[in-house]
Amino acid sequence: MPFTTKSIVHETMMAPGVENRQHAFGVFMDTFNAMRNYFLEHYEKGIGMFIPSLGAFFFDNIHDTRTDRPARIPRFVFLSHFLTRSGLQCPKDQNADTLNLNMGSLFETKGPMHRINWTTVAGKAGLTPADCKEAWDLLLKTLQSNILSGVDGSIDFGIGTFTTNNFRGGMKLKKWVQADLCNNGTLGVVKTNQAMTTLGTFRVTEQLPRGTTIIRK
Repeated sequence: MPFTTKSIVHETMMAPGVENRQHAFGVFMDTFNAMRNYFLEHYEKGIGMFIPSLGAFFFDNIHDTRTDRPARIPRFVFLSHFLTRSGLQCPKDQNADTLNLNMGSLFETKGPMHRINWTTVAGKAGLTPADCKEAWDLLLKTLQSNILSGVDGSIDFGIGTFTTNNFRGGMKLKKWVQADLCNNGTLGVVKTNQAMTTLGTFRVTEQLPRGTTIIRK
């Protein structure tokens, strides 16, 4: 059976050491739903989101030769240790090692980026920050175990859908999210960390590597 968000939650809930399983199910589901909403709210404002121990949704600044104007492209990258621990093979343009990216360089070169704020997530979920963080750590561990065991499936992360098949997988941006980003002007306004915090102007210096696949669905 392919894994889904609910099956990952159910498997985590049934793990040894979980005492009140029905309560745990609610904690896991509420945490993950709150995380998805949190990611989406920030991304639609043009802010990249770092998903702890998994990867990051971000934007690449480019020069659109069709319009001769700066533009932004939504992308996703998996952290190398997630790929190692799960045995997952992903597209080269979603592999942090291939792109020479790590958490530090993501924040420095692909900003603005935000780390997850567990207090905010907890407020959305009606839980404590510690409970939410622990819930995500356990869910991620179950997800990695499923992939490593050769189980295929998909998980909805709000912004995009993570899908695996025979140890190969990737993240695809949802069509309606892509449409929203186009309609609300996010993709037409190039931003950097400096531009977000000062009144200065800047030039687009980044170019996408040849053969880069834009995440779309």
